[in-house]
Amino acid sequence: MWKIICILTLLYNLKIKPMAKKKKETWVIPTYKGIQFSAYLISSEGRLVSKMVSRNKKEKPLFDNYRLVKSDKNYNHGYEMVHPYDSSGKRYYLLVHRLVFESFVCPISKGMVIDHIDGDKRNNSLTNLQMMTPSENLQKYHKVDKLKKKTK
Repeated sequence: MWKIICILTLLYNLKIKPMAKKKKETWVIPTYKGIQFSAYLISSEGRLVSKMVSRNKKEKPLFDNYRLVKSDKNYNHGYEMVHPYDSSGKRYYLLVHRLVFESFVCPISKGMVIDHIDGDKRNNSLTNLQMMTPSENLQKYHKVDKLKKKTK
């Protein structure tokens, strides 16, 4: 009898706990400085996929014959970088956070930078990016740096 009560209690507790909400990932054709990369899709979570090329038959597509593009993580001071090709075959070297921002929000104004709100250079989610001036970014960096030093 006590086993049944424990199981029922456990099931009841599991029901009332809120489930973690999954972020809805939106996909668009990436655009950077007016150039569209039509052989690719980029997500609001900062993932880039390209149309499958049958080089590696073991590689499975992420969805609809698209494969995930790996980014360089140790290049450019820890910012992720990708190397997409445009429709004419020209290769570009692009920072993922800038590509996400321009593809989903708007072109980046001259003299502006894209800031990672949480300070994590690998978190290229659209909700973690904001455009600001270099001086605002520097002020934010120094403010966060001071807080880090206080907690040590």
